[in-house]
Amino acid sequence: MNLSALLIHTQPTKLPDLITRIEAVSWAKTHHHDEQGRLIVTVEAADLREDQQRLEKIQSLPGVISAEVVEFWPDMQT
Repeated sequence: MNLSALLIHTQPTKLPDLITRIEAVSWAKTHHHDEQGRLIVTVEAADLREDQQRLEKIQSLPGVISAEVVEFWPDMQT
């Protein structure tokens, strides 16, 4: 399983709704957010294709200004 850390930016007023949407999926978890609308989120995926699909899903959520991978840990056992 791959693990990615994302830095997501949203408008501060959209933050609570975005956190709710991200926490609603089983493969993502929010870890930190600030009053400026920045979030740190980890995403689990089975492979690179799924990593890309999940990043694109988060990027398409309402209120997301940007979402970028800042760290990536691939599954070295497969």
